[in-house]
Amino acid sequence: MLIDPHAAQRFIEGYKAVLLDLHRETGEPVQEDIVATLASARSHLKKSPKSLARSLATLEAAGTPVEPAVQLAMQSLRIEQWVYLRNTTRYAIFVDQAVEHAYAVRGLTNSIDEIVGGAAATFETAIFKFEGVYVCDGIVLNPVFLGSGYKAQFNAAVAAMRKNGRFHAKCEP
Repeated sequence: MLIDPHAAQRFIEGYKAVLLDLHRETGEPVQEDIVATLASARSHLKKSPKSLARSLATLEAAGTPVEPAVQLAMQSLRIEQWVYLRNTTRYAIFVDQAVEHAYAVRGLTNSIDEIVGGAAATFETAIFKFEGVYVCDGIVLNPVFLGSGYKAQFNAAVAAMRKNGRFHAKCEP
């Protein structure tokens, strides 16, 4: 359910550098909780997607460029409300907010259920393409757990998505 630890570390280093640079744009103070600071920066990125290119250029000019694979991953970020349905032995099942597509998503250093504290929840997070798979950035905002009725509805929706080719297990590397 996790990506390769070396790949995860490479992504985290670049992602953190970009988000901390973006956080400076917000003018907000850095919080004691680094995840809260990164979440704030990611919210800024969601509101201002063009700030990613500026941040990447700033880091490059400062002599600390983000590696190309991480840049591509960050350009594929989808920051939105997701439904995390459950884990399998290889990935977590995520459903987009329109309930049109489902994704096989992996974690960076922790499984999604460890981050959230259980399964069948909805929350804001970012999913990106990295090295041929979909990955969650691990920054989860405002999780709300779903009851058994909603869980059953989403399970049925995922089954239909699989049947209709809208379940995405792999992406182009």
